[in-house]
Amino acid sequence: MNKHLKTFYAISKNKREKGDLLLLLKFFVFLILLVFVYTYLFQVIMTRVEGAHHSLVAGFYWVLINMTTLGTGDIYFTSDIGRLFTTLVLLSGVIFLLIILPYAVISFFIFPWMEEMARRSIPTEPAESLKDHIIICGTDSIAMNLEEKLRLTNSPYIFVEPDPERAEKLHESDIPVIHGDLASEETYKKLNIDDAKIVFANQSDVINSHIALTVRGISETPIVALAETGASKDILHFAGCNYVLPVKEILGRNIANRCVSGASHTNVMGNLEKLKIVEFPVFATPFMGQKISELKIRETTGVNIVGIWERGGFSTPRPDYILTSKSVLLLMGAKEKLLEFDAYMSIYFPSDKP
Repeated sequence: MNKHLKTFYAISKNKREKGDLLLLLKFFVFLILLVFVYTYLFQVIMTRVEGAHHSLVAGFYWVLINMTTLGTGDIYFTSDIGRLFTTLVLLSGVIFLLIILPYAVISFFIFPWMEEMARRSIPTEPAESLKDHIIICGTDSIAMNLEEKLRLTNSPYIFVEPDPERAEKLHESDIPVIHGDLASEETYKKLNIDDAKIVFANQSDVINSHIALTVRGISETPIVALAETGASKDILHFAGCNYVLPVKEILGRNIANRCVSGASHTNVMGNLEKLKIVEFPVFATPFMGQKISELKIRETTGVNIVGIWERGGFSTPRPDYILTSKSVLLLMGAKEKLLEFDAYMSIYFPSDKP
């Protein structure tokens, strides 16, 4: 199937290039015919209206001189018809030679040449041998955030980007990247797939399934894929993904939990052995405007504050840190202790239930 897709893409690309060249050829043929027509009209007007005689070479010379707007003035018309004809030749020269021709040359020759040079500068295989690395398939906000974390921890990684422009930008930013087809086994063989730690597929569900099938055809390296919908999880698992993360579904569930639970309840974020990690929004609670040291949460409930989210930034819980309406406490404790914390906060937020 991948072979057929590549063949179709190559045929489509060749058809576009042939169509462009054919259009350019037609334009040049039109220009040549226009020059010969103007040369003939020059002879007719010069002979029948002006009463002067010039050779065909002189007529051809006059047409080129006026179409290119050089206008040496050695041959010219004195009649109104001749001057109108001269104006027509000048205008057509400006339009076809000074506007359309440069645009055609830039579009069909200069830009393709520059794109080809840029494409050749993008690496198609890694600069060095890779081991225990993470292969990231494509670029988006999630992938770039992952790249930042991997760079901070000195973890080896490399991007596979099918779009040459994006690959060029990553390469210019000194980010490890190769330009390659995500559905090609050769791409992953170049990346030493057998020694990779993880393949991170962050494309659409269809492309992610192609990535999984391709990788599974040559390696047993674990694959982590993002799913656009919860219904795609089973399909991606069947394709060979070890872990499937429905990010939108998780985000929606998180937002729903916040809306349903209210201000006086914690929202579970994860587990660490027997401990639970939860978040607690400070908005509309007595904690607003207080310092961490004034809360006495650990002394009262046995729950520990392990961090604070503030406008998307993470901070350590310093004793002198003053909480605002935008603060979100990250708490950790046993299930029983967290229930005590919820009960403690319910004093300030009585239930609306009858």
